[in-house]
Amino acid sequence: MVDSCVCVCVLFFFTVSVDCGANVAANDPVISILTDVEITAAAKCQGGDKNFVSDDSVHYTLPAAFTARDSRCLLYRRESSEHYVVDVEIHYGEQGSLILTKQKILTAICNFGDHGKDDSAQHSIREGPIAPIEIQSIVGETIPKSELTLSVQTVDDQDAVVPMALDRRYSVYGTYTGSLSNVGLKPVSCDAVSDSGDRYSVLRAGCGDGLIFDRSEGFTTLGTTFRSPYFVAFHLSSSTNLAFDCNVTLCSPSCDGVRFCFYILHADILNGSGFSFFFFFSCSEL
Repeated sequence: MVDSCVCVCVLFFFTVSVDCGANVAANDPVISILTDVEITAAAKCQGGDKNFVSDDSVHYTLPAAFTARDSRCLLYRRESSEHYVVDVEIHYGEQGSLILTKQKILTAICNFGDHGKDDSAQHSIREGPIAPIEIQSIVGETIPKSELTLSVQTVDDQDAVVPMALDRRYSVYGTYTGSLSNVGLKPVSCDAVSDSGDRYSVLRAGCGDGLIFDRSEGFTTLGTTFRSPYFVAFHLSSSTNLAFDCNVTLCSPSCDGVRFCFYILHADILNGSGFSFFFFFSCSEL
């Protein structure tokens, strides 16, 4: 018996299925995920979470059990029934992306009783934005890193302590502690960095990436400090730690204010047969 739940989108999909085996006595169920999108997945088993493993980033499996067996994921049995269930939590992102910002919790089911059904409802996933790569360069004179500090802070403006909760909101906060006076601190770009050194740009040309920060959002400068908009905690791929690396500009005189970003849509008629569209990305400071 195989139960499955299918999640479908125009660009990608994943399925969660369970090979329950011939009967309960066989005690050999296997939970599988098939996907063409970047994911990390874990089952909420009795005794603790168990992570799915994959050799090709397409097929993920997790051996399970109806009764305790080795270190397998032990499923929950519904009272007075032959109905076994476990929740599967999947974090997923765009095709080829390092950043995983979406979450789906599905229930895997094995039913050996006379009542129940062998399939689950279909779920739709809305297409999300794609994360482009920014080409960065540093021009002009530089200042020592020792004169700059960068931290992740909670909503009450305190430095965050580990472990950070994935469902909580934080902000990136930077300060200049050098001796120059009458200057301001303006962030130009910021990267999120994983344990392995993989980088994802959350701020490009002073404006949000469209995933972590809205494209219309920028950072706020106040004197020799800056703060990002609030964001929900995330992780890059399977990395359990996250750091931020920012390029900043010292402006003189100070450049207090919020950086706003906007798109201008321009359309040209092409020989009366259609339109071509050009997006111009611009930022302004208030």
